[in-house]
Amino acid sequence: MREDVFDIAKYAVEKGVRVSMTPSATPNVTKEAIEKAKEVGLSRWAFSLDGPTAEIHDHFRGRGQESDMVSPVEHERVFTWLYDLSKRVSFDIKTTAAQHYRRVVIQQKIREAKGNNEDIQYLDALTEQGLTGSIDGLGRAPKGVNEGNGFVFIFIFIFISHIGDVYPSGLLPVKAGNIREQSLAEIYRDSSIFRDLRNPDKYKGKCGVCEFRHVCGGSRSRANAMTGDYMEGEPFCVYIPKALRKKATS
Repeated sequence: MREDVFDIAKYAVEKGVRVSMTPSATPNVTKEAIEKAKEVGLSRWAFSLDGPTAEIHDHFRGRGQESDMVSPVEHERVFTWLYDLSKRVSFDIKTTAAQHYRRVVIQQKIREAKGNNEDIQYLDALTEQGLTGSIDGLGRAPKGVNEGNGFVFIFIFIFISHIGDVYPSGLLPVKAGNIREQSLAEIYRDSSIFRDLRNPDKYKGKCGVCEFRHVCGGSRSRANAMTGDYMEGEPFCVYIPKALRKKATS
């Protein structure tokens, strides 16, 4: 809606920021606007097509239910397929709410580089040096937890409602504050919700002890939806952390 939106985007691009835009599907999205976006250097356009009523919306979008989810094992199969596909296609493959795909990519790359018999030892060495977050394998910044941690993993990403309520993301409806009462910077920096989300060592369940927690972290919104606690373990990850495997065999 801002007349200077492309000036802002151009400024960010010139500063080295990868900029994408997700406008509403309104009459403002013209051929001229799309050409202008390309001219200033936007990396990606995305559109969410929603219905004006629940009935119309769900007719073509559907309404998410727990029964719609694939199993943890099926997640793993899809991730492996995506990784194999990523090596054969020329376009970027991006996952939005599949943080544990990063863990699969790292494991696959380790196997390819070191062989199946050495992957765990190699990962141990990287973990001890704090380097697991530097080899996410996706060509992006290493942080994998979207909510409260940056959608592209280093930039501030938060959701602000039409009445000023602040949430870690549109998928995690846990209110952290309101911009009419506090500055956005104060909420992001000081809210206990955001501070907890930025500290993978405080995660519960297997995510809290997983060696991949700083590069993956699991989906906080999915944990919240399934357990009522956004700090709980990722409920649709098949991986058993090394710490738990050691405990089971000791």
